Amino acid sequence: TDKNLVRLCAKEKYVLVTLDTDFGNVQMYPLLEHEGIIVFNLKNQGSASLLAAFEQVANTVNLSQIRNATIIVEREYIRLRRVS
Repeated sequence: TDKNLVRLCAKEKYVLVTLDTDFGNVQMYPLLEHEGIIVFNLKNQGSASLLAAFEQVANTVNLSQIRNATIIVEREYIRLRRVS
């Protein structure tokens, strides 16, 4: 299940990278209960679009900001939800 996947990623200290927008729900997946989630919410999910979006994240988001954060990546912007 999705919850089991998030628990496994947290246990192994992995950041979950996904196209499944359900993982962007911070009520279902509270920030302190995972290592980090990056959700790509793109209309075009082809490899070129994904690569460009991933490069945008790499160039914009400091790696230290990913821990316990949910990052929503859309074509026009990156939304970062994290514990203050």
